Amino acid sequence: MVNDYFAPPPMGMTPEQHKRTIAVAAALTVAKESVSASTSASGSASWDLQAVA
Repeated sequence: MVNDYFAPPPMGMTPEQHKRTIAVAAALTVAKESVSASTSASGSASWDLQAVA
């Protein structure tokens, strides 16, 4: 999930921007998996997203 966190950033991106991009992508993946988990409230994605936040 965060394999590229310490990799060199792409052209035109600072190391801080690159790390932030990787961290946000990882957080979104965790949130998405939490909402789609079998333990999530059925039919209430907005409530699940609030709980993840």
